[in-house]
Amino acid sequence: MQKQRYTVHTSVTVDAETPQAAAQQASEFFSKSPPERFNVVDESGSTFHVTHDHPERSIDTIESEVVQYPEFMENDAPPGAGG
Repeated sequence: MQKQRYTVHTSVTVDAETPQAAAQQASEFFSKSPPERFNVVDESGSTFHVTHDHPERSIDTIESEVVQYPEFMENDAPPGAGG
């Protein structure tokens, strides 16, 4: 497969006093929390929206969201019931 040139865009919004300070804050933000979504443009101008999962990010269990009563996980009402 032949390589081609891509332009990759992602963005973050920061509040800063100067463009240099904004760039510094964005750099720090991305180093702590790498972006997950990118817009990738190829040489022909086609844009691709790419989602990237980071291996260093983990999905942890939030104890406050654990279901205490598993019997309430399943819906025992007939289809269309509720309101």
